[in-house]
Amino acid sequence: MPTDRVNLTFTLGRVWREKMVFKTSTVDTNALPADPHDLTFEHAEPITSQFSSNYLEEDTANEARARNGWLVLSAYAQKAYGSSEHEPVEQGIRDLLGDLQHLCNELNLDFPELLRRAQAAFEDELLHPLG
Repeated sequence: MPTDRVNLTFTLGRVWREKMVFKTSTVDTNALPADPHDLTFEHAEPITSQFSSNYLEEDTANEARARNGWLVLSAYAQKAYGSSEHEPVEQGIRDLLGDLQHLCNELNLDFPELLRRAQAAFEDELLHPLG
């Protein structure tokens, strides 16, 4: 008989050279949408609230980076939407990235180059979490 609370494995990273980063978390599966594109800030909060803030251990360094990303995204969404709990997480990320592009435009910074360098750093951190 299915229960409302089960252990799920959430992928924190994407596949990179066949390496995946996982965190096991206990969440209410009935509260999660079937389609990850429908994930709202309210759905994500119980997952992200369990992220470690420890950068010093290989097993948790990237989770700590994800936690920082979540904290920034949450603050942005509160500012942009007022109450963000029912907003899709993807929308918040898209809007934040768009606003960062506007910032780069105003400061005459090369956003595509910064994005390329961020992607390279991300991929390196997946392979070598402690640098």
